[in-house]
Amino acid sequence: THTHTLLFIVCCVVVVLLLCVCVCVCVCVCVCVCVCVLCYREEFEASNNSVELRLHLAPRYRLENGALKPISIEQKEATNLTFDLRRTVGDLRMIIYQMQDLWDGDMALTVAKSLPAGLHLYNTLTDDEVSLYSAGILTGTDLFVWNGREVCGAAVQTGAEWEPMLLTVVRPSLGEEEEDRGGEGEEGGSGLSKESRGFAGRVTLGEVREALGEPQESLLCQEKRGGEGGGASGWRVFPPGDMQRTLKELALKDGDALLVLEPQTQDSRWAACCVCVRGSVSVCVNMSCGWCVCYGCVCNVSLPQCVQCEW
Repeated sequence: THTHTLLFIVCCVVVVLLLCVCVCVCVCVCVCVCVCVLCYREEFEASNNSVELRLHLAPRYRLENGALKPISIEQKEATNLTFDLRRTVGDLRMIIYQMQDLWDGDMALTVAKSLPAGLHLYNTLTDDEVSLYSAGILTGTDLFVWNGREVCGAAVQTGAEWEPMLLTVVRPSLGEEEEDRGGEGEEGGSGLSKESRGFAGRVTLGEVREALGEPQESLLCQEKRGGEGGGASGWRVFPPGDMQRTLKELALKDGDALLVLEPQTQDSRWAACCVCVRGSVSVCVNMSCGWCVCYGCVCNVSLPQCVQCEW
């Protein structure tokens, strides 16, 4: 009887031990599964919330004609950085501080955009507690890293109203300039020289004339393209009142041409006369390049009369 009782007790202990082992195995399996799921979820969320940022460092740039341009074309413009959108602006700032051992002083992070005229700055990330997602940062965003005031000693204007635009400055090529190029301008004999030049959108037309080194007597003209029906294109002279208006107000945009005509009285070659078809207004014209200046417009003509003059 005692033997049977002892055997029963031993069997019960073995069964309990086996159950305990099974329970432990199940718990371990459940824990491992949960850990794997959490790790996978964290990895998935991290990859799903990661963005590629392009960091532009101020010491590599200079301010030129209203836009930021690289000091050296051989130097890499931007540094790529992968970052989690759920982390804060302060976290990003700390990471950049750690990347730039020699950075001294304040650090501002400003959203930038590459335009035809160069790099331009918009809104600055000022709240260190807000996440990048809440700040509206998307993958591929350009961030300019600077002190928030100046770049290489030059004050930088930010915002959409100061967006620089790239204009084509057109000048008649006269006399010696034509001879130096074998009698032909950049447009294959059109007698024109062209130069791409950037200007901030908030500068006035008068400031543009000053930046080009032109006297107040010079005329600035806007290209007037032909209509869809194939009409002739020409040039519109900006009236004196437009000299106080900004490029934004004048609705100029990237790629627009700006014709510069120097004072005719300062050059003896402006000798012939051109009679405007409408109004019979006589004005001086340089017949070597065929430019006729009338009230409100400028025409490129080959005859003494300004036959393409539009009003």
